[in-house]
Amino acid sequence: MHQQQLIAVSEDSVQEPLPANGVQVEHAVIIAAGHGLRFGNITLLRPKPLLEVLGLPLIERAIRTARKVGVRNFTVITGHHAGMLESFLGQKRFADVTIHCVRNDRWQRSNGLSVLAAQGAVREPFLLLMSDHLFEADILRKLLAKPLATGHCRLAVDFRVGNIFDLDDATKVQVVAGRVERIGKELDAYNAIDCGVFVCDRSLFEALESAVGKGNESLTDGIRELASEQRMEAEDIGSSFWQDVDNKRDLEEGERRLLNTLTSRTDSWITHHVNRKISLLVTRRLAATHITPNQITLFNFGLGLTAAACMVNGGYFAVLLGALLFLLSSILDGCDGEIARLKFQQSRMGAWLDVATDNITHLALFGGITVGLMRHSGSAWYVVPGGLLVLGALFSFILSVKGHKRLGQNSGPIFSESRLQDVTGTAKSTRLARMLDRAASRDFAYLLVFLAGIDHLDWFLWIAGLGAPIFGTLLYRALQRSERSG
Repeated sequence: MHQQQLIAVSEDSVQEPLPANGVQVEHAVIIAAGHGLRFGNITLLRPKPLLEVLGLPLIERAIRTARKVGVRNFTVITGHHAGMLESFLGQKRFADVTIHCVRNDRWQRSNGLSVLAAQGAVREPFLLLMSDHLFEADILRKLLAKPLATGHCRLAVDFRVGNIFDLDDATKVQVVAGRVERIGKELDAYNAIDCGVFVCDRSLFEALESAVGKGNESLTDGIRELASEQRMEAEDIGSSFWQDVDNKRDLEEGERRLLNTLTSRTDSWITHHVNRKISLLVTRRLAATHITPNQITLFNFGLGLTAAACMVNGGYFAVLLGALLFLLSSILDGCDGEIARLKFQQSRMGAWLDVATDNITHLALFGGITVGLMRHSGSAWYVVPGGLLVLGALFSFILSVKGHKRLGQNSGPIFSESRLQDVTGTAKSTRLARMLDRAASRDFAYLLVFLAGIDHLDWFLWIAGLGAPIFGTLLYRALQRSERSG
C-alpha cells in the first residue's frame, strides 16, 4: 500500500524547447525511497535525496534539471524518512511545477516496487529518474530527441566505460543495434553503462509486473523483460555528464565533475588553464552559501571601479595596484555565471547586469588609464589613443548588445560556438566570430599587470587605442553579414 500527497510549488526556470518530432513529456517519476546505507550514519538521520551537492540537495537538482526540458509534473516515490522528504518538497518553490508524492510502504525491498507504486499517478510518456543521480539536461534532450514507438522504453547509456568512476558497482549494458540486449551489474560482456535515466510508457509497468510475478522485484528485472522482446532502446549520451551518488567518494567525484561542466568551449587558453581553475575553487566554496550571482557581479563591479580609480592616480604603485585589482576582478568574473548555472539561478536581468557592469568597468578603466597617464606625464597627447579606446569600447558595447539581440542571446560571447555559423552558414564567418570573441576577452588583464610592472602602461594605451577602431569595424562587418544572411 502507498499514500499520496499533492504539493504545488513554484519557481523561475530556464527552459529550452525540444524537437517537434521528439518525445514530448510533461511528467517525470523520481525514485527517492531508498535508505542509502552506504552513506552510513548520515542517512540514518535524513533521507539520501536531501544530501547536498554544491549547495543543492540531490532531489532538487533532479527536479530543476528535468524542468529545463519542459517537465511540469513530478511524481516522487518516497519511503525512508518519507515525512521529512515530503515536508522539504512542500516548502521549496519551483515555477509552474506540481510535485505528487507517493509513499511506498515496501521501500526496503527492491526499487522495482517503487516504480510500480507510481503507475496510478503518471501520464504517458514520462521520464524515469533516480534521485541519487547527477546528470545534465543535455542527456534528457538526447533521450527525447526522437520519437518513441508504442510499447517501447528508452535508456540513456554511457559508452565511455573507461570513464566510469566506480565500474564495479555500475549497471552494465550490452547494446546491439541501438537496443539493450542484456543488462545487469554482473555482466562479463558489455559495451555501455546504465545512466539511470529513462523515457517510458506503460509498457514499463507491465514488464515490472511480469518480473515481480516471477519473484524478481528490481527495476533491472523489468528492463530485462522489455529487452527480451526487443522493446528496450538505448540512447548514447555522448560527452554529457552524469554520476551515480552511492557513497561519500561518489559525492566528492560528482562535485568535481559537476564543476568541470561549468567550463566553456569558448574559453581562451588563459581562461581555461588559469582563470577558470581559480574561479571554480571560489565557486565551490560560494555554492554552500546564500550569495547570489547578482551579488557576485556587483562585487566584481566594485573591484573594477576601484581599479579604475587607482589608474586615475597615475603613480607607479597606484597603477600597479589598479592592474592587480582588475586582474582579480577578471578572474572572479566567471564566478557569477558559474554559480548561476550550478544552482539554476540564471535570469535575464542577471545576464544583462553582467554585460552592463563589464562594459562600464572597461570604459572606466580605459578612461582612468588615460587620465592617469596625462596627470603623471603632463602630456595631453594621451587623450588621442585614450579617446579612441573609450569611443571604440562604447561603440563595440552598442554593437554587442545588437548582436546578442540578433542571435537571441542574453549575454556571453557575441557569436560564440555555432551561433554565427547557424546564421551565415559559412566557416569564414565562424573564424571571424572566434577571433572577435578572443579579442573581446579579459585576457588583456595580464598584459596590464606586466606593463604596469615595467612602468609602461602607455604602450597598452597606444596599442589598444589604435586597435579599437579596427575591432569595432570587424564587429560591425560581422553583424552586417549576419543580418544579410538572416
